[in-house]
Amino acid sequence: DTPIFDIPSNFGWDTPNNADDKFMGLLPLRNALAFSRNIPAIKMFLAAGWEAAIKPFLQKLWMTSIKDTTEYGYPLTLWAGEISMLELATAYSHLSAQGEPAEIDPILEVRARDWSLLYEKEVKKQERVIPAGVAYLLRDILSTPGNMPSAWVGMFSVRGIKLAIKSGTSNMQTDKWSRPRDGVLVAYTPSKVAIFWAGNTDATPLNKNAFGWTINGTEMKSFFGWLRDNNQITNENMTAVDVAEVQVSKISWKLAGDGTPSEFVVSSKAYGETRPSSVDGWATRIQYDTLCNGALSPYTPLTERWEWFVID
Repeated sequence: DTPIFDIPSNFGWDTPNNADDKFMGLLPLRNALAFSRNIPAIKMFLAAGWEAAIKPFLQKLWMTSIKDTTEYGYPLTLWAGEISMLELATAYSHLSAQGEPAEIDPILEVRARDWSLLYEKEVKKQERVIPAGVAYLLRDILSTPGNMPSAWVGMFSVRGIKLAIKSGTSNMQTDKWSRPRDGVLVAYTPSKVAIFWAGNTDATPLNKNAFGWTINGTEMKSFFGWLRDNNQITNENMTAVDVAEVQVSKISWKLAGDGTPSEFVVSSKAYGETRPSSVDGWATRIQYDTLCNGALSPYTPLTERWEWFVID
C-alpha cells in the first residue's frame, strides 16, 4: 500500500507515457503493479539503483540476453531488453516457488527408433534469488482481483484455480501513432508457470487494441481450464514467510498510532526489513482557509473552509 504517483513525469529529456495514454494519479504500489502502469515502474527502477543494480539481478534470474555491454536506460523496465520466452518463464519460476525453483527443461526424454531410452530428464534446482516472503507478496498482489482493473477480472478468472497474472505489451511507432507489437501474458501458481505470446512473426504492428491481456486472455483460460479438467493442476497456496499484517497511517506511512484518525488507517502487508518501525505521531485536526491557506477568519466563506491533519 505504499503510495506512488502515476502522473506525467520527465526523466531527463524524455517524457514517457502509459500504454493507454492515461494517468491514474496517486496509487498504492499493489495497484500500480497489477494495472501495469509504466510511470510507477520507471520510478521503482530508478529507486532500486538503475541499471547497475537491475542488470545483475535480472541475470541471476537467468535472463542471460540482458547484456552488460548494452546501455538500456530506464526503458529496460518497459521491455527494451529483448529476452526469450524460456528466459521469462525461468525468471517467473522464482516467483512461483517458495523453495528452490526447478530449472526449466521441456524435454522429458529422448528415445531411439527401437524405443531404448537415450535421455531422461533429471530435475535440477536453481539458487533461490527472490526471498520466499517477497514471492508471497507478489503472488498476493497479482492474484487478488481487487488490485487489477475490473474489466480484467473475468478475463483472467479460472474456476477453482487461483492464478497470479501479469500482462505486458511492447509498442512500436508508426507513421500515425504508436501501436502494439508483442502481447505477453504470464499466469502462474506455486508450481506452474505459463507464458503466452501473440504477435506477427515479421514484427509488424498489431491492432491498436491488441494488448497483452486482450489478445491472450481467452487462450490462457482455455489452457488452465484444460489442465484443471484433466487433473493436471490443483489449487495451491503459498505460505506467508516473514510477512506481517500492519496498520499503517496514510498520512505519514508509518505505523498507525493511537492518535491516527481511523479514516487514515489502512491495513497492509509488509515483508521483513521493509516493515515500518516508527509510529505515527499524534495527529491534530486543523481548519484552514483555502483562499489564503491560512487560519480561518469570520469572513471565510463556508465553501472555502477545509479540515486537515498535522502530525506532531
